[in-house]
Amino acid sequence: MGGELNWVQRRDADQLFGFEGRDTLTGDVSLYREWGGGLLSTVRVGRFLAGDWGATVDMSKRFDNGVRLGGYVTLSDGSGREFGGSAPDKGLYLTVPLSKFWPFGGPRKSVSTRFSDLTRDSGQRLRLNGRLYEYVSGLNRQRLERDWTEILD
Repeated sequence: MGGELNWVQRRDADQLFGFEGRDTLTGDVSLYREWGGGLLSTVRVGRFLAGDWGATVDMSKRFDNGVRLGGYVTLSDGSGREFGGSAPDKGLYLTVPLSKFWPFGGPRKSVSTRFSDLTRDSGQRLRLNGRLYEYVSGLNRQRLERDWTEILD
């Protein structure tokens, strides 16, 4: 279980370090469940960037080589007419770790891409380089027991 709260302000359109007058408080409560075999399900409930309220269900699989493939569906109370239709926001994403394919290191640890049917404002979370769960999930007992041989190598 986790939680997140962010106060954000939109940058000025001319991008000269200024801000527009609009600010937003956004955040969610998240429930995580690891099913084994690299499967992870996440349910998030909270407030999105456009000020709408809703929930996201996410399911992903992490393969042995570190690649993560997942899909999500987001339902919110955002206006369907304003945001391109009343259908839920849904899509797929792929994250590829660079350390497995590029041995020289670098500032980026992975490359991610997202495939969705429509770009919309409703149901959008703040995009961050890393979420707290990503940093601490490797410290739980099941994962340490599973990966113990790799830790010792």
